[in-house]
Amino acid sequence: MLGCGIVGSGTVRTLLENASAIRHKVGAELRIKRICVRDAHKPRPEWIDRSLLTTDPSLVLDDPEIDIVAELMGGIEPARAYLQRALGNGKHIVTANKELIAKHGHQLLVEAAERRLDFGFEGSVAGGIPIIQALKIALAANRISEVIGIVNGTTNYILTRMTANGLDFDTALAEAKQMGYAEADPTDDVDAYDAAYKLAILAAIAFQSRVALEDVYHEGIRRITRADIEYARELGYVIKPSP
Repeated sequence: MLGCGIVGSGTVRTLLENASAIRHKVGAELRIKRICVRDAHKPRPEWIDRSLLTTDPSLVLDDPEIDIVAELMGGIEPARAYLQRALGNGKHIVTANKELIAKHGHQLLVEAAERRLDFGFEGSVAGGIPIIQALKIALAANRISEVIGIVNGTTNYILTRMTANGLDFDTALAEAKQMGYAEADPTDDVDAYDAAYKLAILAAIAFQSRVALEDVYHEGIRRITRADIEYARELGYVIKPSP
């Protein structure tokens, strides 16, 4: 594994708690051999085996005994370089990095296909539904004409609190941070970059085309006020972010 923050530690917990079910379904034991992190001395949840931690990515990327690399770091670099190196070493990939997939996913998927390696990115967009495999496989025979939905939970929470409880934006955002719904730096969420990444990925799959991120219009919710909420209510509407 590359990264062991909120997503990474949650992944470890899921793999540990569901080890027997995974073994039964895939017919093999899935074992975490190494976890690469930036700071090996940082406090971690109790279920993280600290003996697995390393700050040396080569112990993950170049180990011939490791078959699958899960990239849960986020951002573009060094994540992209790490994944290219892992592919070059014949490793299958799983990632939840929506920014990386939106900007460089095509290149990485081509590299994986050329090497006949799996490249899973279900967790990058609405992994709890899930939607990516549904679009790629279950709905492959359908002609999709529109993709619409709420794809960012942070902004949805903020607008819900503003609408239902009369909070202003700053108060609702502070509450979202306190409850763990928003990051310390909420820019990607409230300025709609997160939604743009997800929409680019979904549109590319749904419409079988290359979608450049710069062509995806996005506008955040920072400028929405309680007055806007009330005006919408008077007209019979509710303000929600929707790609």
